[in-house]
Amino acid sequence: YDVHVRKEAALCAVAKRYVGFLEQFGAQDQGNVKELMGSLFASDCQKIVNGKTITHTVDELYNQMAKAKEVVGTWSVNIVNPVMVNTETNTVVIHYEILTQEAGTFVVMKFLTVDNGLVTEIN
Repeated sequence: YDVHVRKEAALCAVAKRYVGFLEQFGAQDQGNVKELMGSLFASDCQKIVNGKTITHTVDELYNQMAKAKEVVGTWSVNIVNPVMVNTETNTVVIHYEILTQEAGTFVVMKFLTVDNGLVTEIN
């Protein structure tokens, strides 16, 4: 039981760090976002959107998000539902809204796959 609870807490901590990363990336001043990415994502982290892999590395992820920010401007994050975790698959689900400066609000459901405390897949 203790192992399950510790694993669940670790997955929730990754989800919290991911939301913090999104908030920092979306801010006017990104600060040390690249350093933060190195401690949050595996170097070969993949991002999948609608069944298609759009990034294969953390560098590609940064570039993809930077291009998106050029289009939508700065953003903030609003959590819609609490985090859901599956300790058997090391998956965290986050339901949130991205409130953008230029493109309105997007409702998002993200599935993060985690290995050794690092996000290996964003879906």
